[in-house]
Amino acid sequence: MWLAGPVVARQRQFERQDGPFAFSVLERVLGPNEHIFTSMDAKPITGARAKSVNAVEEPVLFAELKDLARNVFLRMGIEALIRIDIRQDEKGRLQVLEANPKPDLKAPSDAVTSLICLGLAAEGMDYDDLILSQIANKIDFVFAQNRGGSERIQSLV
Repeated sequence: MWLAGPVVARQRQFERQDGPFAFSVLERVLGPNEHIFTSMDAKPITGARAKSVNAVEEPVLFAELKDLARNVFLRMGIEALIRIDIRQDEKGRLQVLEANPKPDLKAPSDAVTSLICLGLAAEGMDYDDLILSQIANKIDFVFAQNRGGSERIQSLV
C-alpha cells in the first residue's frame, strides 16, 4: 500500500483530503512454498504477482489496512510518498514490516510493472495525476511550514 500527503490530483483536478491519501492496496501473490519476509524477495514483484485488495469484497480488511497505514504515516511525521508493507499473522493481526520512503516512480509500460500504479485506476487517477499530487504536496508543505514560502517559490521559478 502507498501513502502520500492529503493533496490529490484526479483527472488533473486537485482536492484536499482530511488526512493522508492511502492507495494501491495490494496483496502479494505467492507461489507454492514461497515465503515472504520483506520486499527483498528472490522473485520480483510483478503485476502477475500482486492483486488489488477490493473494498467491496473485503471491506473490513481494506479499512483496517488503510487505517493502520495512515496511523504510521501520521505518527512518523512523514511528508513524503511511502510504501507500507504489512503482514497478517496467523491470528489475523496486522503488523507493519517496513515503511519505505524511497518508492520507485517509474512510469508503467508494457515492459515495466509499476506497483505504485496498479491501484491508481480504482482511485480515478493515472500516473500523471500521481506525479502532480506529489508536486502539489511538496508545495503545500512549503506553504504550511515556512513563512514567506510563496516568495521563495516565486524566486526559484
